[in-house]
Amino acid sequence: MVKKGNALYYLDRDEERLPVCDEVIRRFGNETDIERKRQVAEALDWKCDFLHYLDREEEALLVCNEIIRKFGDETGSDLEEWVEKAKRNKELYTEKETTTLLDKAKALESDEEKLSIYDEIIRRFGNETDLKLKRKIVWALFEKGDTLYKLKRHEEIPPVCDEVIRRFGNETDIELKQLVAEALYWQGEIFFALKRYRESLMGFNEIIHQFSNETDLELKQRVAYALLAKVSLLALLERFDEVLPICRQLISKFGNETDPEIKKWVSEARKIIALDEEEGGVPCPHCSSHHTANLGYGEAFGTGAGMGYGVGKTLFGIGSGATLGATIGSAILPGVGTAIGGFAGKIIGGYMATQDYAETGGKIGKVLDDAVDSHICYNCGHRF
Repeated sequence: MVKKGNALYYLDRDEERLPVCDEVIRRFGNETDIERKRQVAEALDWKCDFLHYLDREEEALLVCNEIIRKFGDETGSDLEEWVEKAKRNKELYTEKETTTLLDKAKALESDEEKLSIYDEIIRRFGNETDLKLKRKIVWALFEKGDTLYKLKRHEEIPPVCDEVIRRFGNETDIELKQLVAEALYWQGEIFFALKRYRESLMGFNEIIHQFSNETDLELKQRVAYALLAKVSLLALLERFDEVLPICRQLISKFGNETDPEIKKWVSEARKIIALDEEEGGVPCPHCSSHHTANLGYGEAFGTGAGMGYGVGKTLFGIGSGATLGATIGSAILPGVGTAIGGFAGKIIGGYMATQDYAETGGKIGKVLDDAVDSHICYNCGHRF
């Protein structure tokens, strides 16, 4: 039978040889005699090469796996050479197959068909140990997430990020670490967009926990951003007493960095924490902290109202100043803006001799700021 297969090979009748190889594998695949094993390994090796020649990579990969499974534990014989060749072929064929599938997905117009191909790549090659293939699996997962985003299926994206983290979260390769950090970042951003703030906070916390000691610039950027995002999320969750310590952590860890992105986030933390107490806000009546800010609604709306009065006076006469003031105030902030803008617009009517209406409106709005709870304390969270 082996001689028949060899004869067909020399006659270039390869397609007839394939069934002969299958018959050798079927009849002698479980033999323990070393010579029979060599014949089976040779038949499998030829079959693998021929399937690759026919561009039937998926079948060729199955044959590579069969060689490795049957003879992977053999030592001290030439069977080891067949196994090593099968491993090399597997890496080569898998690289070609995944590239082909990714290119095929990019060429498709249907997003649903793209998702099907990404799922196939993950299903077929998700457990491979070769580093290049791991990176391709991550990219397939990212492409899947991006496609789901385009389809506005946002709720399905966090599980895809979870799969990246689950599969590659313990990898030591720097590129895979960067991709895991990116998955955590997107998970945090998607949860934030969905207003699932606690889950968003968990994602950014994991970035901080997992990559705080990394020296790679991209990972340091992720950690710095995660700390600043955590500040916003803590404020949204009304955990104000935790805000300043996180700002201090960001400044302490990255205050000497020269990277422009990191410096920008450190600068934001410095603004929040108000390091110079003398230039900080008015003291909070609840905790005496100067880490306060004037939200300045009245001043902003009053300025807008003053501008509205000026336009109204020019176009429609004095009486329209209040109306336009209210309209502009409403555009800035519905509800509250209407009230403050209209009030400031009415009062401006009494300042007939005043030429700078915007400045006057701002001054009146500032008086309103002092009369209502327009300040916030970043230390204890109270408004006053």
